[in-house]
Amino acid sequence: MAAMADNASYMQRELSGVEMPGGCLERAQETCDRLLAGRDAAMAAILRLQVLLRGLPDSEAEVVAGIQRITTVLGEPLGALNGLVQQLRSASQEDQRYGLALILFAESGTNILTAFNSTVDAERAVR
Repeated sequence: MAAMADNASYMQRELSGVEMPGGCLERAQETCDRLLAGRDAAMAAILRLQVLLRGLPDSEAEVVAGIQRITTVLGEPLGALNGLVQQLRSASQEDQRYGLALILFAESGTNILTAFNSTVDAERAVR
C-alpha cells in the first residue's frame, strides 16, 4: 500500500514537469487523487479490521469481508490509471512531446499494479 501511495505522490509531484495533451492534465491529477484517496480508504478499512479482530469477530466471513474491502478500495482507481496510460500512449505516438508523460505514468503505474497484485495475493492467502 505504501508503494502505491508513494508512486501516486511521485506522479502528482512530477505533473508540472511533463507536457500532456488537452484534458490529460486534469485526468492525471484526478487519477492521482483517486489513488491517494484509495490509500486513505484502505487505511480506514484496516483500522476497522483491527477493531474487529480485537473484539473476536462473530464469524470468519466478517474478517474476509474486511480484507476484501481493502483490496477493493485499492483497486478501484486502477481502471482510470490504465485509461490515462492508453490515452498518453496514443498521444505520444502522434506527438513525441508527450512521451515523458507516458513514461511517468506507465512506469509508476507498473509499480502501483505490482504492489496491488501483492495485496491481492495476500488477500487470497488469507481466504
